[in-house]
Amino acid sequence: MARSRCLQARAPARTAALLALLALIAAPLAGQTVAGRWRITLRGGVIGPLRGELRLTETAERLGGTLWLEDAEEPVPVDGARAGAQFRFTAAIPQPVEFTGALEKGSLQGLASDSAGGRPWTASRMRPEAEYYPVLPRFTLRQV
Repeated sequence: MARSRCLQARAPARTAALLALLALIAAPLAGQTVAGRWRITLRGGVIGPLRGELRLTETAERLGGTLWLEDAEEPVPVDGARAGAQFRFTAAIPQPVEFTGALEKGSLQGLASDSAGGRPWTASRMRPEAEYYPVLPRFTLRQV
C-alpha cells in the first residue's frame, strides 16, 4: 500500500519532467528560421528537374528574397508569408508560381503551383560562405 502511494506521488513529477523534456525538444523546431541560403531542386516539368539557389529573408511573418533557377538570366524576387512551420511565397519564373511548403528536419519541401499544375520541390540549407553557382558561368571560346 505504501509503495503504491509512493508511485502515485512520483507520477506528477515524472509527467512534469517529460513535459519539460518535450518542450526543450520542440522549442528549437518552432524557433527555426527559413532565412538564409538554400539549394533548391524543382522536380518534374517538360525539361526535367531544375536546380537553383533560394535566398530567403524573414521579418515577423513576412518572407522576401530571391530565387535563381539554372534556366534564368538573373534572380527573381520572392514575396510571401510564414505561419509556424508552414509557408508560401510567389516568384515570377517567368509566369507567377506559388511555392507552398513546410520546414521539416532542417530542409524545405513542398509544391510549386502555376496554371499548368503542381511540381514538387525540395531545398537544403547552405552555409553563407559556401561557393555555389545556380547558373554556370558563361564564357566565349575563341580560337586563335
